[in-house]
Order: sequence, then C-alpha cells, then structure tokens
Amino acid sequence: MKWLEEPELRQGARALVVPMVDFDGVHDGDQGKNRRPHDHNRDYQEGVFPETRAIKERFPAWAGEDWSIALDLHCPWIRYGMSENIYIVNCQDPKRAARHHEFAKLIEGHDGSGLDYRASQTLDFGVEWNTLDPNPPTNHSNWSALGSKDIACTIEFPYALANGNAITVDKAWAFGAALGLSIRDWLAGKRGT
Repeated sequence: MKWLEEPELRQGARALVVPMVDFDGVHDGDQGKNRRPHDHNRDYQEGVFPETRAIKERFPAWAGEDWSIALDLHCPWIRYGMSENIYIVNCQDPKRAARHHEFAKLIEGHDGSGLDYRASQTLDFGVEWNTLDPNPPTNHSNWSALGSKDIACTIEFPYALANGNAITVDKAWAFGAALGLSIRDWLAGKRGT
C-alpha cells in the first residue's frame, strides 16, 4: 500500500514526512544514542541541532491546529531485549497512553509484514528505560503531544531483527503499509478493539 493509492488517505489526510533527522550521524556511522550534549530525540527544548529547530518551526506552521497524529519512527539501541522488537514507546499521560494502546492494536491487526508486530510489546511509561519526565517536553513525542488531538508517540523500529525475524526491505515496506492502514483507520474512527 502506498499513501497515494489509498483513497481515504489521499483525499482525507495530509502527511509531513521528515525522512531522516540525523543525516550527518548516519553518514559518519555515529548511532547517536546519548550523543553529547544529547541525542536528537532529546533536543525539543534546547534546540541544539538545526534539524530539531527546523522541525519545531516547520511542523506547527504546516499543521496549524488541524492535526491528529505525530509519529517519530526511531531506531532503538543496537541489539538485545526490546531493541529487537518493533514497539511504541508509551507516555505518562493515561488518556494518551490508552490511545496509543488502541493504535498499537490497529497496527497489529494490519501487520502482514512477517516481522511479528505485537501490540502487547508497547513499552509503557515507567517500564525499563522509559522514565523520561515529560516536563519540560524534551523528546519529539512529548513536544508534539502539546498540540495533539489523538496520537503523539515514538515507534521504535530495530536495525536487523524484529521478534527473531530478519528485517528486509520488503518486510519494512510491508510494515509501513500496515502503519498507513492503521493511520487510515484511526482517522476514520475505526479504533482498536
């Protein structure tokens, strides 16, 4: 599925896509986690990096008050444990966290990628490393949640393995299709069950 081939998305939704925030780090082979003074996903208060400053300027100017979903597709740590799953990083706010769980169920229902996405692997706030205080909103999902009507979260997408399945280009595209269909259904009011 491609965004423009899906009538409900083509006619009823707009998307602003930032293909890669840390291009220089990728080019240099620097994975970027905990880079000094912080990685790009912790830069939504200080604005040290020009990329995050540009997102903070561009997104509100583009979206205005009329938007529903903000997703940060992010790479987890290099390997081990949760870093070898696709998962939503949930937030501290109970209402928003419940919406993220519903959205995760939609993704699982559409996933035919062979990467075995599981809504139950959503990383809730306070579990493992997910303890970042959202005040002030230093990461993308907490910053974007300030204006969110529905969904503002990070989806961690691993480098090589997802639940023991090798990530290939075709499987990544198929997962992207599941994500697109989930966005379509969320916007149409077809919440998870």
